[in-house]
Amino acid sequence: MVHCKVTITMADGSTGQHEDDYQDTIAATQRAIDLFPEARKIKVVASRQAKIIPLPVAQHHLAAEVA
Repeated sequence: MVHCKVTITMADGSTGQHEDDYQDTIAATQRAIDLFPEARKIKVVASRQAKIIPLPVAQHHLAAEVA
């Protein structure tokens, strides 16, 4: 996962920006194309790695794996 900043420029020169976590920059670009097929320019910058938050593990599962 990567954190991407997506900037979209429309034909009239107006722009919009969005930041989110995506599987990769290709996924971020494809999402922008899907949402704004009339865009003149789409810029995607991977600014930093996405934060991965581990899910809690039940203690009995952990104890069984260690034993």
